[in-house]
Amino acid sequence: LLLAAVLAAVAVLAPSLRAQNAAHDADYSYPPRERMADYLKRTVGPGGLFNAAFLGGMDQWRDKPEGWEQGGAGYGKRFASRLGRGAMGNTIQLGVEALLHEDSRYTSLQHGSVGRRIGHSLSHSFMVRTPDGRRAPPIGRFAGIVGGAILSRRWYPVGENTFEDGARAAGISLGMFTTINVVREFLPDIKRLFGRN
Repeated sequence: LLLAAVLAAVAVLAPSLRAQNAAHDADYSYPPRERMADYLKRTVGPGGLFNAAFLGGMDQWRDKPEGWEQGGAGYGKRFASRLGRGAMGNTIQLGVEALLHEDSRYTSLQHGSVGRRIGHSLSHSFMVRTPDGRRAPPIGRFAGIVGGAILSRRWYPVGENTFEDGARAAGISLGMFTTINVVREFLPDIKRLFGRN
């Protein structure tokens, strides 16, 4: 129901947002080829595979979902589930962001006070750039996070595949994404601290 509401909102808002951005298409700074390359990197690149392996391991350690066995077979299911959830979420995000001309790439501030940089990184979780340089709510990202979390529940064991389970997972994913943005902001400093450029 929530996913349907989000997608309906996108369908209603898309024409007006496209019209607003039409005059700026010539200045559009996120070419389709680059957008697709970023999507593939997030979905099946080293980062996407590591993410699925790590989170699948965390699910194995926590025995979630409980209906899946432990051991290699259980881990395989959890890994594949995380990979599938990421693929679905990223695909939804790709489509909606392309339709609305959203640019959700993270850009590091890399200067200023710690508080200002944390504020900058947190704002990137809840705002994206548009072709004319404005900031807007990240409809594509939210649709991807919610859609991936809820749709992936379709293959979970009975009793662990409810809408509430999916909504809870979406909230956790948004929190994790916000934390990752903070890490992105300070990662260059951490690398310099350890002598890596």
